[in-house]
Amino acid sequence: MQAKIPTITKTVNLTEDTDPNDLLGRPHGYTSATILFDETVLSADDTDACDTTDPGVDCGATIEVFASAADAEQRAKYIDSVTSGLGGLFTEYDTVSGTALLRAAGAMKPSEAATYKKAFLEVAGQ
Repeated sequence: MQAKIPTITKTVNLTEDTDPNDLLGRPHGYTSATILFDETVLSADDTDACDTTDPGVDCGATIEVFASAADAEQRAKYIDSVTSGLGGLFTEYDTVSGTALLRAAGAMKPSEAATYKKAFLEVAGQ
């Protein structure tokens, strides 16, 4: 992804100690997750929210990988059900490909999110 999207400044692989959702390695949780820090999403005020000790999708994007495609789909549906009633503050762009879920920050412009989706699907072989 970083090779396809030059605005990604760094990536951080989550561990069970840094996973803000506490889903890494748990039943129906993800088997791995990576935070993609994107300079177009971050501003001077957002840097504290993206500290590597407490990373999240608001840093740019997250890729969560699950043991099954059903678990990835279930997670995407859960996120949509939680965020759909909260208005623009908590939106995100989600794309599932097989066992992987791309979660792009709602702070992105739609065109930026489309670039993420395209790159994600290319990396995933679709």
